[in-house]
Amino acid sequence: MRHLDTDCLAAFVAVIDCGGFTTAGERIGKTQAAVSLMLGRLEARVGRKLLERSRRGVTLTEHGERLIGYARRIQMLEDEALAALECGQEATRVRIGMPDDYLESLGCELMQAFTLRPPPFAGGNHL
Repeated sequence: MRHLDTDCLAAFVAVIDCGGFTTAGERIGKTQAAVSLMLGRLEARVGRKLLERSRRGVTLTEHGERLIGYARRIQMLEDEALAALECGQEATRVRIGMPDDYLESLGCELMQAFTLRPPPFAGGNHL
């Protein structure tokens, strides 16, 4: 089964956001050498060079440009999943009032917008 190491993806995002390995390491609590190794593992895993390294910093390669958006989304989904599983988390109840005239045309769309969202939103209706 193929997978991408989320710690390596976090290091990749941090290097791009911080502009270098040392600052990225400080952000994620790793040494510069550890961040460099993680990026090497990620590049080996995908079989492509992701960063151009120079004395002026780092820039994304074409393949790095393709991966960075996915890496950010994977981080966001991981954060959402962990937040949803935290003990004692209660959903936020949202109440929307509207005249009956609008209920038929807008009510269903509003209900779907909130009930299809991931936690912490809770949907329901009360007539």
